[in-house]
Amino acid sequence: MELRQLRYFVGVAQHESFTRASEDLLIAQPALSAQVAKLEEELGVTLFERVGRRVRLTETGKLVLKQAKRALDASDDVARVARLGGDGVLGRLVVGYARVFPAREMTAILRAFRRRRPQVALDLREMQSSAQIALVRSGELDCGFVRLTESVEDDELTTFPISEYPAFVVVPRSHRLAKRRSVAMKELANEDWIMISRAFGESVFDDVIALCRRGGFAPRIAQEATDGRIALGFVAAGLGIAILSGAARELGVRGVHFAEVTPRHILRFGIVSRRDASSAALAALFGEVQAAAGFHNGSR
Repeated sequence: MELRQLRYFVGVAQHESFTRASEDLLIAQPALSAQVAKLEEELGVTLFERVGRRVRLTETGKLVLKQAKRALDASDDVARVARLGGDGVLGRLVVGYARVFPAREMTAILRAFRRRRPQVALDLREMQSSAQIALVRSGELDCGFVRLTESVEDDELTTFPISEYPAFVVVPRSHRLAKRRSVAMKELANEDWIMISRAFGESVFDDVIALCRRGGFAPRIAQEATDGRIALGFVAAGLGIAILSGAARELGVRGVHFAEVTPRHILRFGIVSRRDASSAALAALFGEVQAAAGFHNGSR
């Protein structure tokens, strides 16, 4: 039994005529009659009886018609789902994101993707950039919003940069450096430091340690924080100073002052996936990334 036979059968039943059905289905009448006869032979039943120039369903034919319509509807649904899946309209994406990733950029991308692909399920998982990269390689994540460093670059992965921000030292408004637009790292040797905990932002933590070493000192860590907003709150409270990306200025925390670190240090953010990934939904997400990239450059 073939779907086309069911389609021919339903067409004849609806028109009650082989002639009209052949015209509607764009098939020669002898071929149409042969296909319906073959269906009757395969099923071992009579589907139609002739009444003058017309045909009508037998009682068995009426029962078969209901099931045939259901089968054709189901096949249409399969084709529709396959088509939508191929267009990236349906599907599921497992997406990682780092806590240090600038929220405004990621939110804008996901909002645009959700608006255009509402039937794609998004499974968002917070984790370190390094953990995301490992899971992208293994296939457990489709992609990840990560801090872009040299460790991300290899033949297995493809990356797309989204934004970059200079590193800023953040001090309380009452601090001696609160009127400065830039500060050399060596000027910060005797300060108490607020650090993003390595458990929540290993790349940021490691960056700050490296910057301090370049300035000729090891930071005196007074307090650790889980994210940029908490770190800014600690700075505003006078517990110490911090180094954060320029994206932290968008958090709107009062009582702090941002001064760019010299020598200039740039933090880059982007999305990463396997180079051989072929998901249409993932391609659609990368389309939103490409549309959004470049509109947030932290140099302003």
